[in-house]
Amino acid sequence: MSEHEKNLELYAKIRSNPRFAELTASRSRANMLLFALAMSAYLGLLLTVSLRPDILSASLSGGVATIAWPVGAIVVIFSWLLTLVHLRISNTQAETIAKIMKEAGL
Repeated sequence: MSEHEKNLELYAKIRSNPRFAELTASRSRANMLLFALAMSAYLGLLLTVSLRPDILSASLSGGVATIAWPVGAIVVIFSWLLTLVHLRISNTQAETIAKIMKEAGL
């Protein structure tokens, strides 16, 4: 049996594990949710800037600083937080994947 055939057999073993299928499904759902949240934040800001710039041009304290600065910063920080959530989910799932691979013989 060649190395390639051994690998194919091992991959099939891993893919047939019901925990692996559940894990990949939950990972896909989490990724899509985080992506939708991030894109909603950026799209919301983009649409506000393009369709209602008067909302973001309001002055914060009567000076040159407008409300657009903190709103933009909030959108960026929100994306960073989503990245941290994604890393937490990925690290948790990596442990499960390692267990599945160990059971499969890796």
